[in-house]
Amino acid sequence: MKTRSTAMVVLALLTAPSQYARAAVVISQIYGGGGNTGSTYTNDFIELFNAGAFSQSLNGWSVQYAAAANTTWSTTPLPDFQLQPGQYFLVAEASGGGGMTALPTPDVSGTLNLSATTGKVALSSGTAALSGSCPNDASIRDLVGYGAAATCFETAAATGTSTNVQAIARGEPCADSDDNSSDFAVVTAAPRNTSTAAVTCATAGSNLIFHDGFDAYPLLRYRFDGDGANTGTLAGYAMTVVDSSFATGKIGQGVKFGSGGYGHVAGMRGVLGIYAQITIAFWFYETAPLSAQSMWSDINRSTPPYGGVQIGESANTSSACVATTTNSLLGGNCNGFASPGTSAWHHWIIRYAGTGTGSGQGGPTEIYVDDVLKLTRANDASNNPVFTTAIPDEMTIGGSGAIMDDLEIFNRVFTQAEQCIVIIGGSWNGSCTLP
Repeated sequence: MKTRSTAMVVLALLTAPSQYARAAVVISQIYGGGGNTGSTYTNDFIELFNAGAFSQSLNGWSVQYAAAANTTWSTTPLPDFQLQPGQYFLVAEASGGGGMTALPTPDVSGTLNLSATTGKVALSSGTAALSGSCPNDASIRDLVGYGAAATCFETAAATGTSTNVQAIARGEPCADSDDNSSDFAVVTAAPRNTSTAAVTCATAGSNLIFHDGFDAYPLLRYRFDGDGANTGTLAGYAMTVVDSSFATGKIGQGVKFGSGGYGHVAGMRGVLGIYAQITIAFWFYETAPLSAQSMWSDINRSTPPYGGVQIGESANTSSACVATTTNSLLGGNCNGFASPGTSAWHHWIIRYAGTGTGSGQGGPTEIYVDDVLKLTRANDASNNPVFTTAIPDEMTIGGSGAIMDDLEIFNRVFTQAEQCIVIIGGSWNGSCTLP
């Protein structure tokens, strides 16, 4: 799999590694002999598989095909469908007019005329046709070149088929080494659709699925599905929820904070201050315009000011970001950003790109809402964590009336396209379409 790559939130959250990919949807089988002389099946097909730990919307995505050496790509748009972990998805394509057996019920149909022996197939998170013999486009989620004549592939082309009853398919559907020649083998065509029994891949953090060379799973992840369990790759660090209730979230359930509500994670000092770069991501739902510090979080502080990054209501006209404390990893105060809107889910990302974890090795902080850059705090040496034993060893997240869901912390920063695809689970075509 490859990619070609009026409210207030106070976050002194912090540390640690989604991609998510949030879901790792890959091309799992390609068949171009449909309806040809001697074929079994009446139609060509492209089969997809979700090898990730999370569901993925296919809305706004497409599968695309180009002949082995061609520069022109043709597309089949995919429907608004939530592909579950371990689930297959069957895309029926053109027919050569023959064949004896109809495909299992396709999940969507197109008119791409695939070569049985050599060609190029891409899975894109956009619908615009790719361009070029071997495009390097941020929308490409997976790409397979097969047959000796293919001019685009991952590492090396997969072996092409020699008969019209054969397809190329992944030997291990849950694994993707970014080498078509080793990931795919010639097999007897056997199409699978969304009704096929799901395959259980290894759990999050197994490192089976990578996105551009990094582990796509977060260090800390709180889904709030009736508990405060951490399902990230870093063991332990469960969250205790106080004066809060579990409500309908963006993904499953979220946590709705009462007037004195908060979530608390103890024992964080061993985690904090390790990483020079971090990304903090969460879904946030305002039930009403929020007043100052109605949504806040802090690490290693027990009294205000909470530090972190503060995004004020529209009444706060200053757009400057100034340091408020040396005890916060992000240590800033950013006002002047109007609420993105009530009664709707919005996705928030805070990126901190320090040059190191020592004194004077701070870096810029950027705030994104729905993958649109809203505020930037310039490189500042005070943007560094300073921890003392006098401050509680904890992470606290609180609020009033709002709902938070899917809080994740990563140990690196992401490009905007990666944020959209890997963390948010959206589709990227120059801008992000939310799931």
